[in-house]
Amino acid sequence: MATPTFFMGLLGALVAMTLVLFIIAQNIVEPDLKLDDPEVAEAIQKRIEPIGQLNTGDAPIAVASLSPISSAQAAPDFESGEAVYNAVCQACHTTGVLNSPKLGDPAGWGTRLSKGKEAMYLSVLNGLNLMPPKGGRPDLSDEQVQMAVDYMLESLN
Repeated sequence: MATPTFFMGLLGALVAMTLVLFIIAQNIVEPDLKLDDPEVAEAIQKRIEPIGQLNTGDAPIAVASLSPISSAQAAPDFESGEAVYNAVCQACHTTGVLNSPKLGDPAGWGTRLSKGKEAMYLSVLNGLNLMPPKGGRPDLSDEQVQMAVDYMLESLN
């Protein structure tokens, strides 16, 4: 049976062998870290920087990074409320996504109609509950949004 002195001797030999290997490795390997070099430091910083930032709403959004809508990106010149509805509104108001009132469904529009058409215009222009302002298309004019609301209300008749 092995004695405690045998284990202590074995442990000592392992520690000594580890130290010898460490010293040999330090002498063989030439450290080539050029951390003092500004180019190397910049490359390292680039590799480890985050790829994005989380906006929690506490800090202001950097508006300068947003590019203004050019005339080529401007909203199409919709000719009717139906065209606006088909391009913007129908994705939610055809299926009733997130309790949005469906096109042609008087029951879904009941409480909204009781507030009046002007209140509905304001709700759509400014956003309400989960619907973003202007249905998520800030490039639409107020008149285009009102045409879409009028079109949806005409479907109730």
